[in-house]
Amino acid sequence: MRGAIRLLAVISVASSFVAPSSAIPTVSWSSSAVSIILLTGTLSSSHITFVSTQNLENIDVTIVPALKPYVSVFPSHYAQLVGGLSYEVRILFSIPATTLPGMYSGTIKLSSNTKPPGVFAVPLSVSITVQQPTSTFIPPDIALPSLDRVVGVTSSGPFYASNELLISVIPGTTDAQVEGLAAAENALFLGQDRPSHTYQLLIPFSDLHEAITLIQLLHSYKFVGYAIPAFFSQSQVTFPNDASWNLDVRFTRSWGQETIHLPSAWDLTQGDTNVTLAVIDGGFDLNHEDLKPAAESSTPGFDPTHGTEVASLAAATGDNIVGLAGAMWKSHLILLGSDYQDIYFDLHARHNMYVAIAQGARIINYSYARNWSSRCNPTMSEADRLSLVASETQFWQQVVQFAPNVLFVFAAGNDHDLVDSVFPATLGTQDANVNTVAGTDLLSNEASYSNYGRVSIWAPGGDQSTRLCDGSSSSPVSTAHIWVAQPQNSYGFVSGTSYSAPFVSGVAGLMLSKNSSLTAPEIKNFIDATADPTGQLDPSGNDIRVLNAFHAVQQAIANPEFDFALDSLLVVGNVNGGAGFFDDFNDGSLTVPPTSNINCNLNTAPVSESGGFLHLSSADGANTFTPGALVDNCFLGLDATGYRFNKGSGGATITASFRADAPLPAQAYGLQLFTVGTDELVSTFVTNNGAGPVVGALTKTATDVVTVENVPLNLTGAQRVFLRLTYNDSTNQVAQSFSTDGSTFTTVSVPQPGTVMTTGTQALTSVFGSVQLATSP
Repeated sequence: MRGAIRLLAVISVASSFVAPSSAIPTVSWSSSAVSIILLTGTLSSSHITFVSTQNLENIDVTIVPALKPYVSVFPSHYAQLVGGLSYEVRILFSIPATTLPGMYSGTIKLSSNTKPPGVFAVPLSVSITVQQPTSTFIPPDIALPSLDRVVGVTSSGPFYASNELLISVIPGTTDAQVEGLAAAENALFLGQDRPSHTYQLLIPFSDLHEAITLIQLLHSYKFVGYAIPAFFSQSQVTFPNDASWNLDVRFTRSWGQETIHLPSAWDLTQGDTNVTLAVIDGGFDLNHEDLKPAAESSTPGFDPTHGTEVASLAAATGDNIVGLAGAMWKSHLILLGSDYQDIYFDLHARHNMYVAIAQGARIINYSYARNWSSRCNPTMSEADRLSLVASETQFWQQVVQFAPNVLFVFAAGNDHDLVDSVFPATLGTQDANVNTVAGTDLLSNEASYSNYGRVSIWAPGGDQSTRLCDGSSSSPVSTAHIWVAQPQNSYGFVSGTSYSAPFVSGVAGLMLSKNSSLTAPEIKNFIDATADPTGQLDPSGNDIRVLNAFHAVQQAIANPEFDFALDSLLVVGNVNGGAGFFDDFNDGSLTVPPTSNINCNLNTAPVSESGGFLHLSSADGANTFTPGALVDNCFLGLDATGYRFNKGSGGATITASFRADAPLPAQAYGLQLFTVGTDELVSTFVTNNGAGPVVGALTKTATDVVTVENVPLNLTGAQRVFLRLTYNDSTNQVAQSFSTDGSTFTTVSVPQPGTVMTTGTQALTSVFGSVQLATSP
């Protein structure tokens, strides 16, 4: 019996093995009968195996007419059966909402028209007891909606369960209170999810607008935390239609792994079976030759296609001759499936996330999404759309914030749209333990279908012309696809952000394999900080930065390196006898202004200008240690005369714009001004005080009196951090301020105001990136 939650799904399987009765070719079922109890309008599944006494060909799995309205099987046909081997049949029970209560019985049998023809063995007996939901009994588990209740706003979604609302109540609410609500609102109970205090109500409504009106009514009950329609997420996959791929050319199969430098990362680690990685998806082939899931913790679901593909990229067994190597070869892999094709009932998906958390998962991959943008829902009123966005945020944050040290990896979606209204992917802009992954093509361009904007990271997803939510089709530059495992020990090519996400999940597992003390936010920050800049912007103007597995694992191992990106430097005022300067680092020359004057200790040529950034980097992370060294840093303008200010020549304002990287503890990037020939210094910088990013303001007098003030820095949704020093030539004082939008600056006040040139006649400005290192033994 699979361990997935199902409402009243009391599936009874007789334990006896039916033996063949003669030497005639027969097929024997592992169980003599299957029986199940379900409510009208709900769905569940079962799994059963059989063995043939001889090799057989062209076998059909057939269902008697009396059961066909309620039962389907997967697979329904086998081209060949090998005698003595066990084969699994997945049985899906879907009870339409209009079904009358009662008992429905029949059989499932195996038959062939060739070699030899006939029906084999005793047919499998199946009985279904159908009951009606009530307002007085709350079933103990989640109920999956029957297939007839899956309704789309359009033919391509979003999808929801008709006449069903979910209510989440505040802790301490009793069942009696919820039953009173149901009685007052003429609602019936379909099921519940105990861990999240969520109830499934059957309550009539004609469309989503009417559902939102009912939700507003339910919010009048003080014990209701929130209510939401019972949505389904959609798999984020597009399938190639070109059958002419040459499967023997390695480049077509492994370009994604090579793009993100996995072979180099595998030199450091292939994973660790003590690290638990969970994939929440539609279904899985748990017996696939290239997957080794924890069988006791996994549930196969009904359709094994999409889940098998996604799981293989994250954790397929490597170095075993067959198939492919997942990003994380070795892991404690949990696979939790559903009972639908290409959609996932949100309540069940979220429940399975709780299940994975309870089983110790540190990483949860979910490659499904739903988009509530106005572009994808043009007929929906803005009020309704915003109401659903608010409800969705509460729904998904309930599990994400329940487990702040679990890294949730979500696919960004395939609508070529901003990710802001895509769920659950948009949580990556709000929650420190959520990584939202967009897709790139063979050339590390934005994939033509991929959503974009405030995503966490980009990773290979392949590309092809894809039908988008507004009915248009994307226009790919390159049409290479991603090679994946597929059911029944087969393999093939696919595309979509569904397949970008598991690359990130697997790399996160590699990082934990080398440093199990990493927190989920640290993993997210490491992955972002070590990503490869492409020099390209997405349609919203955000940088496209591609996952680098090797550098991410290095960062996890040593944790001393840094890679900070300076976007622009503006100096207004008298500098070196001139009128200031501005550099946006787009010319690639490192000469205007004299940016070739870089001083870095413990590094060899770490500075590079690309993608509109000047990168201040330490060299290869773990190789930066030098006996006795305490600080590794890079300065722009440390000794350059082109960055000097002269006393008596007027005030000056220096503004440095950095990419909004969240530094790790002991890392910092910033801007400073100091008096030439003395120790007088003023500095404004971004660092991490252990609790999160802060802006630090430091002053040091000529007599070495140091004062430091820290102000919390919220980087959620920020693309840049602006640091500013404003020098007053009359008072010698320097004001320190910062901004995340470039227009509104906040002053950081320190008890000892910063000054320069109280003695001496010149001050020098510089930009820096640094990290405090542990002293080497």
